[in-house]
Amino acid sequence: MSETFAPNCAPAVHRQRGLVCILCLMLAIACVPATGFADDDEDDNDIGLSVTYLGVANVIRESDRFETTPRRNQFDFAANVDFSMPLGENIEAVVQLQGGTGKGSLGLAGPDAAVTDVNVTFALPQYNLAVTVGSFDTPFGDRTKYITNNAASFGNRLLLNSLFYSGLAGSPMTTLNALGVKGAYATDAVDFTAALTNGTDATAANPDGNFEVIVGAGWRPVADDRMRLGGAFMVSDDVSLSGESGLAADLTAWMTEARFDFPVGLLLDAYYGQLTFGDDDAATEDGVQIWMGELCYEIERWHVVARVSGWKPDDHNGNGSGISAAVPNPGLARPILDFPVRPDQRLTRFQIGVGVFVTDNVQLKGEFVSDDYRYKVDNLSSDVQGVIIGLNGSI
Repeated sequence: MSETFAPNCAPAVHRQRGLVCILCLMLAIACVPATGFADDDEDDNDIGLSVTYLGVANVIRESDRFETTPRRNQFDFAANVDFSMPLGENIEAVVQLQGGTGKGSLGLAGPDAAVTDVNVTFALPQYNLAVTVGSFDTPFGDRTKYITNNAASFGNRLLLNSLFYSGLAGSPMTTLNALGVKGAYATDAVDFTAALTNGTDATAANPDGNFEVIVGAGWRPVADDRMRLGGAFMVSDDVSLSGESGLAADLTAWMTEARFDFPVGLLLDAYYGQLTFGDDDAATEDGVQIWMGELCYEIERWHVVARVSGWKPDDHNGNGSGISAAVPNPGLARPILDFPVRPDQRLTRFQIGVGVFVTDNVQLKGEFVSDDYRYKVDNLSSDVQGVIIGLNGSI
């Protein structure tokens, strides 16, 4: 028994203990004012600590399920712990830990803690420029700033992300990390982003030896950031003879996006784009069209919001063949017995929600979500409906 147990479990235990030790050490440091710096302003040298937590209750139903199908009705909990430390004038280091109870239906972190963002940012305010080196959220599209990332959902007016960002991250409430270097330039009227990373693996693994390139730009024709028109482009070849990682595809993607903030409390967000999951197989279709539209009305501490997002592969006949094996299923459907969810079909996600700030740093949200799959498999529907309630807070 020991021969089979030790190789599988000991590394995980060591990793978990190591993370706990690091967390405890950083907490201890954060609680003590820094005194070993040359700067006369002691407050500028303190390690910053912030915690974001999210409690969730979800009820998720597949249209055609069997009595033996595992239910997805549960409580879930997640937390993000962020440490920030100034390394000099306009230089800041950031470390983020994500954890939670784990094994839920929405992809929240846990039960082991994980280090996600680890980076250093060099700010050059005289040039309106910031350069970040390390691990950070994949900066594809301005919407990246407004999606749920484990316990952090304040930027998202709903709880679940739209179909594209769910498919890119592999779960509906997280983001895809990138490891590399990012530059961001912004003025009141324009913004530009460029990044060079290892690819879509979110780690240092890069067996193909290729790099991911991301560029984005936006224009704000109206004062007070009430309108933004922009676009983004990404290319990441994560498969070669020397190995594959991440999405295991020669990924090419582009997106156009628009955001309008009307003075009467109405907000409108939208994007449209195209993904290509290249697999070097001429017999398969690799393209996917993506789109999203969101309308929100805010009044004081309340908001109501409706969102529709779409995922349309070029091969969308639902016969289970002729599509690149790298194309994911971005929706909530799971295989029914031995019947898989066929990726070669259109998928539309409908979301309706309401939110209220109970206090300045605690928000309560409720959401109804429906994933509508175009085709049945052997007369079994993959459609999913769910109700999710979340309490998000920060300290």
